[in-house]
Amino acid sequence: MLSKKRLELGNTQASVFTNDPKENLLIMEKLVRKKIKDTGIPMSLALAQFVLESGFGRSELAKNANNLFGMRTLVPY
Repeated sequence: MLSKKRLELGNTQASVFTNDPKENLLIMEKLVRKKIKDTGIPMSLALAQFVLESGFGRSELAKNANNLFGMRTLVPY
């Protein structure tokens, strides 16, 4: 079982995700639920985009670059 600390929003590294798509969806749901009020983005949309772009957190981009939504930027946040 994943530790509570690893699910904090500050720790959304791809290492949080496993090879189990169902478990990864539950992990992402917890992360999205914490931010849904701040962004106004519907949970269903955020989760659908996560599934589409990262293959449930199992894509090479997700695993190697911690990129869950296929976004690329040159400007650091």
